[in-house]
Amino acid sequence: MIKNEGQTVNLPFAKSSSSIERKEKETTITITDKGDIYFNKEQVTIESLPAKIMELKNQEADPRVFLNGDCKATFEKVTAVLDLIRKQGITKIAIQTTKEAKGK
Repeated sequence: MIKNEGQTVNLPFAKSSSSIERKEKETTITITDKGDIYFNKEQVTIESLPAKIMELKNQEADPRVFLNGDCKATFEKVTAVLDLIRKQGITKIAIQTTKEAKGK
């Protein structure tokens, strides 16, 4: 079992959700229901996030980022963070979801 490096949030449901093999240590960027942003467990601002991503790119040749967005986070905030990650040259981005609960 791989430890989640990000903050715990209520992930959105997706029927097509599938598992991705995770490395020992992965980078997770989380957007909470209140719009707070975390780089792994460290709270950051949207303005400081590009520097954190550049540090990651300097440490890893082809990093993979897992994006956690609480199901109550605004789509605008999640999209802004996703766009920022892409602008920094990260191409391997997984948006984390959970399978829809039975009975829904």
